[in-house]
Formats: sequence, C-alpha cells, structure tokens
Amino acid sequence: MILPVFIAMVAGWLPRHQPHVMTYLQEETRVLKAHHGGRRLRLTATERRRLAALAHPLGRKRLQEGATLATPDPFLRWYQRLIAQQFDGSTPRP
Repeated sequence: MILPVFIAMVAGWLPRHQPHVMTYLQEETRVLKAHHGGRRLRLTATERRRLAALAHPLGRKRLQEGATLATPDPFLRWYQRLIAQQFDGSTPRP
C-alpha cells in the first residue's frame, strides 16, 4: 500500500522540482567557472570517463545550451576514446 503512494509522490516531485534543480546546477557551474578563471581544468581519467558517458546521450546541441565546464567537443571526443578503448583488444573479453 505504501509503494503506490511513494511512486505517486516521486512522480509528482520530479516534473515540479527538476527545472529548479537544473537551474541551480547551471548557476553553480557558472560560479565555479568564474572562480576558476580562464585556466584550463585538469580532470582525471575517471572524471573524463564519467562526464563523457553522461554527456553523450545529451548530444552537442543540448550541451551547448547548458552551462558546461567545457565546450561539447571535448566531452564527445572523450566518449569516442572511451568506446575505442573498449574495442581495441587491450583487455580480454569474458
């Protein structure tokens, strides 16, 4: 009995609060970029992989619309490298 109520609550929360969360995250990104200045970000390989995997489904157009840490090109290039590494034969397949 509690599960349907919980699902209804979450279903109502997502559309209502998601735009506010997105606006906050975009503004947070702008503030971080302003504090960092024009200097280049140094991301670890793990950070690049995570960002690339999350950025790829969004596509170049949506990434340009949002406030990102970099232009869409690095994210999509990192994703291409990630996929290439999976199929380059350097790790044995199960």
